[in-house]
Amino acid sequence: MNKFAKQIEKAKEKGQGYATVRRDVVKRLIEKGEFHRLVCNHSYTDDYAWDAATNFGKGEVKDIEAVVKWLEQKTHCYIDVNNPNEVRILPYQGLSYSLFLEAPEPKYEDLHECEGEALCDDKNVIDFTARLKVKKESEQMERLKESFFRMFGDQPQHVLRDIAQSIADKDEERYMELTEPIIMKKAIKHFNKGGF
Repeated sequence: MNKFAKQIEKAKEKGQGYATVRRDVVKRLIEKGEFHRLVCNHSYTDDYAWDAATNFGKGEVKDIEAVVKWLEQKTHCYIDVNNPNEVRILPYQGLSYSLFLEAPEPKYEDLHECEGEALCDDKNVIDFTARLKVKKESEQMERLKESFFRMFGDQPQHVLRDIAQSIADKDEERYMELTEPIIMKKAIKHFNKGGF
């Protein structure tokens, strides 16, 4: 049974699509390890190149303590009445997490039948979703390269390598150290030309 069944039922009675849940309850679930997964949906900064390079923070949360600290502050937590397995945690507009309470049940569509026989493996099934994902990632990488070279392409090769390495290492401090002076010089130059 879902830990938030009462909140979900009350929300349904009121005709709401979501139920607010107490952040202290969510915090205890995380601290006790009573969940399946914790993922970051997005984490936006004011630097689009950094965000794009780090895939907007999407993926499994490695620093669970950081999420627990957010839950000690004014963080909004809610659960969709139609998806009671996922608790959304919103510390602020640019940051969103999802706490999945239980492993999802396998869906019938996920199982493949082989000519009326018992279920078979996926070896011979073409996974168009994976192909589409690879294509989108490739297109996103091309857009990232274009914006990277539009912004930093006039810099010496060693600077480009250092910036690229800071992105690969996800070293935000080094990235800011390298790029802030470049961006500031370009902004001042643009301002002096009357670009603002």
